[in-house]
Amino acid sequence: MVRIAVCDDVKEMLGILTEIVDKEAGKLSEPYEISGFTQGKRLVEEHNKKPFHIIFLDIFMPGMSGFEAAEQIGEINRGPYLIFVTSKEELVFDSFDYYPFYFMRKRDIEGMRMDMHKIFSKLGEFRREEKEFILELPYNRKRSVRCRDILYLLSEGNYMVYNLDTGESIKIRGTMRDTEKEMENYHFVRIHKRILVNMNYIRTIDHAKNAVCGEKIGCLEIGRNYKRDVLEKYFAYSRSTL
Repeated sequence: MVRIAVCDDVKEMLGILTEIVDKEAGKLSEPYEISGFTQGKRLVEEHNKKPFHIIFLDIFMPGMSGFEAAEQIGEINRGPYLIFVTSKEELVFDSFDYYPFYFMRKRDIEGMRMDMHKIFSKLGEFRREEKEFILELPYNRKRSVRCRDILYLLSEGNYMVYNLDTGESIKIRGTMRDTEKEMENYHFVRIHKRILVNMNYIRTIDHAKNAVCGEKIGCLEIGRNYKRDVLEKYFAYSRSTL
């Protein structure tokens, strides 16, 4: 469950922001709940009890300001995606001290809807990259691996080899068919009957070598029957990250 907090001392604005957040949060493809606050202090207290994953925070509020709340939230845990919301654009540079995910300007409702659409599109991407897969190792051991740390997967008979950004290779029992299905929502593309690649690490498609290439993956050959699919999926992925 993704816990989302919206904090603004003006009740009317709190209602507007909450409504827009609720409409866009579906992009996370995860169950979510939204909590509203009119005081920074109350937000911090609730976050201390059970941390929020995403926080929309007004800067100018009586009592505890948004910056003061952000400082205390950072001391509790560095985990949440923090989005500052304010009508004062000049505060964007001051907000950098609190490592915000985004800075959203209060303006007309349609403009805020557009900003919120961008924010949740990016949040969806970031949360997918943080997805953790639990690998079943021999002797009843388990290993947690983040999606973004997987460079590519290689099929070897009844085993799958996870090649990681750390330089490690982890071999577990599994099939390419099942693994490809598990990874279908996480920007992996099958380039060969034995290879599944994280598109985040592809920098170019080398037509002369008929391979996908990148600094960390080297050049991996594209199978004859996969070239069209690789081109379509990689170009779609590239456009989505612009």
